Amino acid sequence: MEIKHKGIVTFNIDTCAIDSYSRVKKIAVDTATGKDIARLNQFLIGPHCFVLQPHGHISDSSTWVFTNEEKTNLLGNHLYTTFMTLLCQTKQLLILGFDPTDFSFEYLIQHAWKGRVSQCKALYYASTDRSRIREIIWGKRFCSDTIYPR
Repeated sequence: MEIKHKGIVTFNIDTCAIDSYSRVKKIAVDTATGKDIARLNQFLIGPHCFVLQPHGHISDSSTWVFTNEEKTNLLGNHLYTTFMTLLCQTKQLLILGFDPTDFSFEYLIQHAWKGRVSQCKALYYASTDRSRIREIIWGKRFCSDTIYPR
């Protein structure tokens, strides 16, 4: 099954998603971190495939978001949460590398999906925690699917 998604949101800081997506699409993909606020708008209006790393990129420690304080600061940035809301409401995404029990992820997802309607874009997840994903996602009024590793 090929997923027709516009971009990947990975909470991992490594380059695996960037390298894999570039290789599969046979093009360079646009990238940014959660701290690249000025660059995020291009993912909403631009025609290119992208990989967003909200918690940073391995090669730049100034972009890393690991502690609860750093996560809270990122979520407290109105431009970031508005961007993530619009991204989830308008683009088909593959979301990777998240902990469904992490307060910052759950807050972001709940906030981003507020107001979604049935004609929404699809969101796909790769997760090993089936029960927690179902608890977060089921009952919401949006299109989603979870991809579980074999």
